[in-house]
Amino acid sequence: QTCLLALEDHPTILEKGVKLQRQLREVKNRIGWDALGKEVGEDIPKRVKEQLLLELKAKAEQLKDLSEDDVNKVTGVKIELNDTFTHWWDPDRDTSTEISDRLSDLIHTLRFSQEKTIICVGHSLFFREMCRAFIGGGHRFTRNLSSRKPIEGKEQQKPEGSPKSKKTEKVVSEEERTTWEALKDMAPKKKLGNGACLMAKFDFSKPEMEDWNISRAKLMFSSTFK
Repeated sequence: QTCLLALEDHPTILEKGVKLQRQLREVKNRIGWDALGKEVGEDIPKRVKEQLLLELKAKAEQLKDLSEDDVNKVTGVKIELNDTFTHWWDPDRDTSTEISDRLSDLIHTLRFSQEKTIICVGHSLFFREMCRAFIGGGHRFTRNLSSRKPIEGKEQQKPEGSPKSKKTEKVVSEEERTTWEALKDMAPKKKLGNGACLMAKFDFSKPEMEDWNISRAKLMFSSTFK
């Protein structure tokens, strides 16, 4: 629901639709219980539409600018069910190993996607764990994944004797640098506010997951931490 409403009329959702991703569900602990599902597969879009229509009727006065046609519009985009055809949520609290595995699965999905820019809609506790793992070389969980083998990167190694390409260093403004320095300290500790948007640039230049990291991030659209 959040994804469909927040991205209404966004060019990406209109052109490519939405791809469900079970690993993006909330981390379940003593305060995070937003990952209790009720439906799987084809029944998920049906329930989303039913619940939006029920909410529309229950709060008709507050939602007077929202019509049934609007609900039909936002729920009418293409929805790829992906990995949700089985029980995709866990009734118990997430363990550190489970969070680590989820982060690993998601980061590999992002790494090997054909898209250059991806919009992930999820929950604050999970995104905080992602920041803890991939900002500042923390890798709080991923460094302990001893059972996982190094992943070969997309880039092929250059043959010996081939000329090395010169790297051009990006010029970063003082304002951007200060913002990034503050974010590096705050993002692994605090939760994103409701409806917040965090832009993160991942560096996948090295072949092993342990060396992948968020190289730059920025709060967008006046978003804040809480």
